[in-house]
Amino acid sequence: MDFLQLPLGAIAEAAHCAIVLVDAEHSIVATNEAAARVFDCAQSALLGQPLSNLVPESRRAAHEAKVQAFEFAGLNERRMLSQEAIRAHAPPPACSACRTHRS
Repeated sequence: MDFLQLPLGAIAEAAHCAIVLVDAEHSIVATNEAAARVFDCAQSALLGQPLSNLVPESRRAAHEAKVQAFEFAGLNERRMLSQEAIRAHAPPPACSACRTHRS
């Protein structure tokens, strides 16, 4: 999905922060160009991938536990970590759909 087709899409595309939208099954349905830069992967390669592919393997179990708790609580929004905090955890994981990630 192209962000520019979404309400406020031009703002999301112009943002310097990575934005990744997921559906109810946690599949990536839209990203902005900043997300492509953060994860060093083409936007088109990110679409349809599980969000967990973007979480460093060492953090996936903790992430899944937080997702479960979030869903159980019935909330519909949560503030995410900054890009700097995300990068501090680990380098971007290898996206299975993208062959151009950093090593």
